[in-house]
Amino acid sequence: MIFIIATIQDPIRNTGYFYWGSKYYHLIKPFLPKELKSLDSIQTAFLYFGKSEQKYKNALQLKITSIQVDNYSLKINYEIEKTLEYKSFQIKEALKKYLDLQSVFELPYCSAINEAEFLDKLNHTKLTSTISQLEQQNNWQEIYNLLLQFQPIENHSIWKDAELLNKFSFATAKLSECTENIKKKFPDKSERKKFLNEKKFFRELTIKLRKRSVEIDPTNATYYSNLAYTYYQSVNELTIPSSRRDGNILEDASNAIKYLDLSLKYNPNRLTDLYRKAIILSDIFGTHIFYNNFSEEQIQEKFNTLTNSISQSILIFQKIENIYESITNEEQKNKSKKIYIKTLYNLAQKFLTLAKTNINLYSLIFINKEKILDQQKETETITLLHLANKYIDKCIKEDYNKKKIETEIEELVNCNNFTIAVYKSYLKGIINLHLFAITKKSEYETDAKKYLYLANEINFPKEMQNQNKIFILEKLALLSLIKNNYEQPIKLLEPIYKRKYNFPAYAAYTLAISYQQKNETEKAKEIIDKYLEETNQLFKNKFQKLKDYMTVGDKQILYEINTEEWIDEKIG
Repeated sequence: MIFIIATIQDPIRNTGYFYWGSKYYHLIKPFLPKELKSLDSIQTAFLYFGKSEQKYKNALQLKITSIQVDNYSLKINYEIEKTLEYKSFQIKEALKKYLDLQSVFELPYCSAINEAEFLDKLNHTKLTSTISQLEQQNNWQEIYNLLLQFQPIENHSIWKDAELLNKFSFATAKLSECTENIKKKFPDKSERKKFLNEKKFFRELTIKLRKRSVEIDPTNATYYSNLAYTYYQSVNELTIPSSRRDGNILEDASNAIKYLDLSLKYNPNRLTDLYRKAIILSDIFGTHIFYNNFSEEQIQEKFNTLTNSISQSILIFQKIENIYESITNEEQKNKSKKIYIKTLYNLAQKFLTLAKTNINLYSLIFINKEKILDQQKETETITLLHLANKYIDKCIKEDYNKKKIETEIEELVNCNNFTIAVYKSYLKGIINLHLFAITKKSEYETDAKKYLYLANEINFPKEMQNQNKIFILEKLALLSLIKNNYEQPIKLLEPIYKRKYNFPAYAAYTLAISYQQKNETEKAKEIIDKYLEETNQLFKNKFQKLKDYMTVGDKQILYEINTEEWIDEKIG
């Protein structure tokens, strides 16, 4: 055994003693062996300094020269043997782990413990400190190099240390990240394959380490959350254009949900985990499944999957909203504000999506509203759009952090903080565009124009300066189409179409309709034929039905295909 002694004295005499009498002895006695005589065999003590300002002072190794102990007091005589390589805070942390205490403030002034087991904890604590220093330098490779010292890892004591394994997993997770345009970065296929294999190795190692942490401490919400994030990150990477495609996105999404649910089981109010679960439900089990391998035969099934997933995500987003707004601690509230703001944005976006499942704007170009919406559906749709408007306004107000005081939404929206100003203004614009299309009220037309034009005028943040704004111009064109103004959409979109190589399919579709409505049939057919060859299956169906309509003149054809319009290109 070995004594671990705490002191605030500084300096320490080379020889001396520590004594605990009636005032303090009862506090340390629970941390001594029942057979007090066994203390006589202890020859060594580690002495650490207890004050916070002493945390970086090296601990001392003491030689025990004599011990006097009974049921009422303990006296330890010592000589300083040497200065240890361990810092005082490392001794404290290791002792806290050894004694299985919640806080260092619960540590006794003196304890007698198993030397070998404590040294094992102490070395792990020192290793954790080293990793923390390397984390501050973002030196993930060097942290991994430390892990290589313990191979095979299953045969080393760190395999039983959940906290240490979790620390290592953070570095391997960083080394696994793959968000680059890999085709551009690695034109050579063999180099690309080598890069992807390396990322896969670190991704699988991260999962291995994090699963082991969960096995050791199966009620720790953080460990489940970290494991879930590994799968969540993989899902994000698999959806990034020109990034890796060496994974199963639905399998990873399911695993992310599985471990997020386990994390939330032990801590139901983890806002980041609630947010990630809502995003996976809406963007993967909703949007991705709808777009992936689209076929007209599956439209109703995919429609149901989307609306169910969006509805589930809304309930979770609203739970985040309620939890955040009930937080009274300002520091905690500030830490969570980013999630809160993004949640408000998503609520606006998801309520708009649900509204669009009832009506699409393209159909209104060809068919009277009354043939599409009955009174009940119209009321329901307007209610959803008002909720979307409410949440985007709330998002804009809460996300404003400029020093200049503003009160009007059109001034508050021009602020790049946790969400992008262009996207906030765009989203408010298309919400009002839908309200105008259904109600024909001028106030909604005014707001639709105002916020779409604002979105077009506002600058993206510097890191997004190359982002184009065709998606905004397309909605302005659509607004004109709904008002039976066919020249304005052509003025907006035709110049870009003529000079832009990769003109997006959704904008080409709007331009083709504009030509068709203006009786410029050949121009419409040219676009249709081009995009029937180039675009994805969803838009191939839309262009084909537009072509069929131009051939037979049956408006019902357009209505049928445009029931699929409710899902837009993802913006923001």
